[in-house]
Amino acid sequence: MAEPVPARVLAAIAHPLRLALLVALEAREGTPAELAAATGVTEPEVEQALAVLHDVGLVAAGTRRGALATTGRGWAEVAVRLARLDDAGRQG
Repeated sequence: MAEPVPARVLAAIAHPLRLALLVALEAREGTPAELAAATGVTEPEVEQALAVLHDVGLVAAGTRRGALATTGRGWAEVAVRLARLDDAGRQG
């Protein structure tokens, strides 16, 4: 059985903006400016949210040249672990 999702990861994804950024980054990497435009918030708000997600290992620097880009990572594993916790709760 996989270890439960750490509380710090759950706290990071509990915020609506951070969750929206993870969903957006699932499709493709993006710069803070692109993500701000997509989510309707300011670039500093996006940067702050990305810093929290980076600290728990859910986003990383992207690969674009000439622009600071961010890419999602680890989100699929978190989703799998959450599903397992949900299944275990239903069986318990």
